[in-house]
Amino acid sequence: MKKIVTIGGGNGHSHILSALYEGMREEKVSLQAVVSMSDDGRTTGKLMRLFDQSFSLYLPPTWDIRRCMYSLSSLKNKEIISLLFEKSFYNENDISKFNLGELSRIIVEELYQENKGLFGDKDEEKLFKKKEKLLKTMKELFWDTKDFILPLDESLLGHKFGNIVLASLFYNFWDYQKMLDFMHEFFDTWGKVIPVTFDKATIQAVLESGEIICTQDAISNVVEYNEKIAYLELSPDSCEAYHTEDIKKCISEADYIFITPWDLYTSTISNLIIWWIKELIRDSKASLIYAVNNTNKWGETTGYKVMDFVWEVEKYLGKSINMLIVNNKVPEIDREELENLKQNISVKWGEFIYLTDEERILLKKRGVTIYEDDFIDKDVLYKHNKKNIVKVLKKVIF
Repeated sequence: MKKIVTIGGGNGHSHILSALYEGMREEKVSLQAVVSMSDDGRTTGKLMRLFDQSFSLYLPPTWDIRRCMYSLSSLKNKEIISLLFEKSFYNENDISKFNLGELSRIIVEELYQENKGLFGDKDEEKLFKKKEKLLKTMKELFWDTKDFILPLDESLLGHKFGNIVLASLFYNFWDYQKMLDFMHEFFDTWGKVIPVTFDKATIQAVLESGEIICTQDAISNVVEYNEKIAYLELSPDSCEAYHTEDIKKCISEADYIFITPWDLYTSTISNLIIWWIKELIRDSKASLIYAVNNTNKWGETTGYKVMDFVWEVEKYLGKSINMLIVNNKVPEIDREELENLKQNISVKWGEFIYLTDEERILLKKRGVTIYEDDFIDKDVLYKHNKKNIVKVLKKVIF
């Protein structure tokens, strides 16, 4: 059985995992996904700060972990359950007033009122029965944790259901690994999702001028800087962040290590600066595959070409990649589509990138095997076409 390890973060990683689930779960392969743990923005960051203030407890981020688990879930109704986990509450009551079972009912009712079409029927009676069936499913899934309460004097308003669930499990188990084990069973995942570290892993970017931009949120989302990032490092309060126990085994036994696309520094390289990760990869005999982004992004990778992505990944690995998956087409889209793309937070006025003739020659001279194609998802232009990704991986592995 071939063993695949993916490394990444953000929507790009979960998108690739969904492709692997859809296209390869029937094959003789095992899959383990190593996930970045440097997220500290938006509602995830708010919940992490609340844990620190209320319990003096570090809550490892939950966003990327849960999205990867949705992607690998074998639940029959995983699409609607993943929507529940991504939905934000508009209930203004305190989190501490409800157990997990009650929170499930609230979020199902809110989703039902917002968009009955998701339940796939126009008949009101049938809609109601489908809603009640979903409530029953959620109750059964949370049966072992029906009495779990998260004692935060904080309004539910704006918080994502998935974040509250994982935070509540972590608080009541008092153990992040137990929470992960529960969620793997909950989602009936194919493969295993492994946080790169359980330790605090705040990152900072050092610009070419020497200015330091602290936190993932400031580097990736806020972006109040115009200079190139010289290098990424762990913040002083996180410099001891060490990889989790499972990682040494999965990397050392891997046949293929697949570095997935997304934000170069905050989703990809944030994994590689955790203690001993690059050493484990460097010592591994696995073939190293890297899928380059379809676009660059203002701030992190302003003006970057394909080779800039390759060089940066190799710089932090201390090792050359063996195979490159790269887009070679620029989509024909109208001005409105291009404007909408550039305003997306995942692109932030970046540009499409594609393999040039000069880059192709350079890569071949270095002995890199290139898999190039039209890898752009026509529905979400900055994401990769999942079917084409799976075709390449099947060709590589089998």
